[in-house]
Amino acid sequence: MSTEYLDTVLDEDKAVNEVVSDFIRTALTAFETKVDDIFLSTLDVPFATELAMLKIDKIIELALMEHDGNSTFEDEQLEVFTPDGEPMPSTIDSWARGTVAVKKVAPDE
Repeated sequence: MSTEYLDTVLDEDKAVNEVVSDFIRTALTAFETKVDDIFLSTLDVPFATELAMLKIDKIIELALMEHDGNSTFEDEQLEVFTPDGEPMPSTIDSWARGTVAVKKVAPDE
């Protein structure tokens, strides 16, 4: 009878251990999930604010950018950019336009 009693007590201990470990595992998982949600929600505002400020800084920097010329247009809010003229071709790079001059030998008569 003592072995049967001991076996039932051990079986009950195993069952209790499983129930307690399942409860603790569930409680810890719920706690970790809640902590993660709270922590991640606190990061939303700083990241969004930093991203918005970077975009605003880039827009302001673009609006205040000056072009290479010396002329300014006070009538308009932003300066007007005009493209430069076509540069003069260089004499040493005349072959770079895609054609190379070919000299033909005159036939002897």
